[in-house]
Amino acid sequence: MGGRLAGDNEIDAMRVSGVSLRWILFPAMLVGVAISVGAFFIHWDAVPYAARVQRSLRDDALMEMLRSPPPGPQQFWLGSGMRMSYRDARDGTFQDFRIVVYSQKDRSIAEIHSAREARLVAGESTAVEMRDTRTLRFDDQGNRIPEQTAAEGRFQLPISGRVDDVPRPKYAGGSRLLRMLDEPVFRHDARVELHARVASAMIPLVLAIMAALIGIQVRRSSRLAGLGASLPPLILYMLLAIPMQELASGGSLDARVAAYLPAALLGAVDGALFWKVSR
Repeated sequence: MGGRLAGDNEIDAMRVSGVSLRWILFPAMLVGVAISVGAFFIHWDAVPYAARVQRSLRDDALMEMLRSPPPGPQQFWLGSGMRMSYRDARDGTFQDFRIVVYSQKDRSIAEIHSAREARLVAGESTAVEMRDTRTLRFDDQGNRIPEQTAAEGRFQLPISGRVDDVPRPKYAGGSRLLRMLDEPVFRHDARVELHARVASAMIPLVLAIMAALIGIQVRRSSRLAGLGASLPPLILYMLLAIPMQELASGGSLDARVAAYLPAALLGAVDGALFWKVSR
């Protein structure tokens, strides 16, 4: 819309008539505020609920596959921090079974559990019973801890198949997320998740103002021009936000810095564009 008004010289006419740039941008700001408010409520409860449903569907699919495992060499992920593999499967029994557990901090290998045979055990929780087991662990510095062996072993799998049985801030609704801030085991991840949700709700307003300012300068009205005004800032935000979110999750960066710095940088670009357009 800004490009259409600028292309028809409507922006120049309004400014000559004494209308300030702030009032010209007011409709874009109003739309941005409305979208940001809607985005806040979506990120507060709807997105976590959708993530829980997705997790439940994934767990159900994994359970069905583990009950009737396909033969031959297989390898797949059990969530983001665990990888399972086996050489063959016969009558529900895994041959040359292995589970690799990765550190949530830096994604390095933390544990390796292997067994000659393994079988799924499903009850109140999901686990595998292993025979002729070997367990290898690494400390925080990556040093190898002496290997442990046992005739039998049992490993708990992070598969529940139930939407409500996922105690992680990522899957928590807004009220539950606030309570997690008082629980030491969840406090760090809850802070990261809380600030990320608030920052995600702020971005539509920042991007709406930026798109309007770019549109005023472009002075063209077309779908391609509109895409050019909105897509690059969004890509820039994602390139900034995703790595910072990973650093915050690993504890290398403060949760507030990771959440709000990308929005602040885009806000600074808004300020620079506003100064340039208002000259």
